[in-house]
Amino acid sequence: MFVDSTDFLAIPYKIPNQEETRAFVDWIESEEAKILKEVFGLPLYNAFIEGLETSGAIDQKWIDLRDGAEYDYSDSTYEYLGLVDFLKPEIYSRWVALNYRKLTTAGVVINQGVQNTITNNPDVEFAQYHNEFVVKIGNICNQKNTLYGFLTVNEEDYEEDGEVIWVFTEQKLTNQFNL
Repeated sequence: MFVDSTDFLAIPYKIPNQEETRAFVDWIESEEAKILKEVFGLPLYNAFIEGLETSGAIDQKWIDLRDGAEYDYSDSTYEYLGLVDFLKPEIYSRWVALNYRKLTTAGVVINQGVQNTITNNPDVEFAQYHNEFVVKIGNICNQKNTLYGFLTVNEEDYEEDGEVIWVFTEQKLTNQFNL
């Protein structure tokens, strides 16, 4: 796991009451793998995990992909900040969306919170943090300080048999109306 529950102890990604159950910790692990497979594509994801689990020295390309690195693009130097940087906002946004409603024996309910408070629909917050993730992933039009820019510039490091193993799936921005 690259992200753990301690990454969600401070604002803006603070998730309260983590100590009450292991549900969040267990969920992070499965969700993190889903996100990375979506972003990397299965060939790069599998090569990356295998590269990190080696018994010998880990190749620098896997360390850079995991932890981040500087790269040159269009006569300037930029910085990709690593997996945790883009995973945190997406995991946070998915957790907020997942936990807004609660399944009970009476059906699906919305928690009304403590006395004298009103529960707010989390769609604006979900969209904000998901969009932060999308910007950090980047795309052909956004290569500065992004995963896309880093992988594009270092394309030859992420090849097998002369073919790029990164299968880019562009992540889409959203809004509070899920449009």
